[in-house]
Amino acid sequence: MLQLHSKYMKYQHTHNCFCLIESTAKEFLEKVVKLAKNIKIPDPLEEGCRLGSVVSGEQYEKILIFVETAKSEGATISFGGKRPEHLKSGFYIEATIISDVTTSMQIWREKVFGPILCVKSFQTEEEAIEKVIFGVYNILVIKSK
Repeated sequence: MLQLHSKYMKYQHTHNCFCLIESTAKEFLEKVVKLAKNIKIPDPLEEGCRLGSVVSGEQYEKILIFVETAKSEGATISFGGKRPEHLKSGFYIEATIISDVTTSMQIWREKVFGPILCVKSFQTEEEAIEKVIFGVYNILVIKSK
């Protein structure tokens, strides 16, 4: 499996993407969605808080626009993309997994600066390297065994 990512849930300030080989993508996506569903968003002062609010109302709105644009461009919101039901105020957005992403989509090409993970599958590692590494951005690649 070819992974392309940053520190997903902890810092929320980098471009977060996973490049997967198609033969493993479905199983991997299911596991990531399960993990995202289990991320609790409590009061940030509570011990064990793993996901807090975004920095401002302006950024909150930008993130929601990114999510809506991804949907309108054909991506699938596999989980999240909205305010957690138990939080009525503040700039909170669930950990969001967006799949069926293409390299031409805004969500892939631009940094979101929020709790968003894009998932893109490729047929081969070579295809992933060609389209991603030699694309617009320099991206960290980790190859698992």
